[in-house]
Amino acid sequence: MSLCNLKQHNFITNANARLLDLVLSNIDCISVNETLALNLLDKNHPAILITLSPIQISKGLQRANIKRLNFAKCNFENIKSELQSVNWSEILSSPCIDECSEAFYELLFEIISTKYTKLLQQILILSSLVQQIFN
Repeated sequence: MSLCNLKQHNFITNANARLLDLVLSNIDCISVNETLALNLLDKNHPAILITLSPIQISKGLQRANIKRLNFAKCNFENIKSELQSVNWSEILSSPCIDECSEAFYELLFEIISTKYTKLLQQILILSSLVQQIFN
């Protein structure tokens, strides 16, 4: 119960002075009261009325603005020609594989972002408009 921060809200005991019905919640706006039974009363489980007070519901987690390219609209021939013009022996000259990998991805992302910045901006503008509609 402590993992989910749950608390017991029912303290109404049965005919044997035992608490059998659990009302667990992690919010405090719950009240539990004894009430009249709708059908034959079970002495081990008295009728209870659970009332929830109105609460302020949070909006939840905010969406992160993640930049995404629409690769379906990319001109791969331009990217390919740009990558073919790179002096790879200079870029990948380090004996450390991590440095070479970092240099490769840095260059790749630079080529994509400079060639397709306009596309990226259009996607971000569209996604912000969609978020405004649904929030």
